[in-house]
Formats: sequence, C-alpha cells, structure tokens
Amino acid sequence: MDRACRTQLMAETAGTPRIMSDEEAEPAHRQFGNANQARHSFEMLADIIQEEEPGFSTENPR
Repeated sequence: MDRACRTQLMAETAGTPRIMSDEEAEPAHRQFGNANQARHSFEMLADIIQEEEPGFSTENPR
C-alpha cells in the first residue's frame, strides 16, 4: 500500500496529465492492453501486497 501511495504522489507531482497521441497509445496498448496481461500484473502485485501486509484482503473487504 505504501508503494502505491508513493507512486500516486509522484504521479500527481509530475503535473497535469496529457492525452497520449495515437503513435504513443498503440505500443502502450500492445504492451498493456491485453486482459490476460493485466490480470497477471494484478496477481503479481496482489501477491506482493499480501506478503507485505498479511491479512490485508480480509481486513479491508470490498
């Protein structure tokens, strides 16, 4: 959670978001736009959070 908060603060400090051009969006979509890749990335991060914050998923139900 701490890492996620730091990342969010860094993103907000970077300034105003901008719209990606089509030339930028196409390779980003190829790299991150696949649902299976997104699920895999989420599961890896969820495992890290569970290791660093035992009980997190049971303490904070949705």
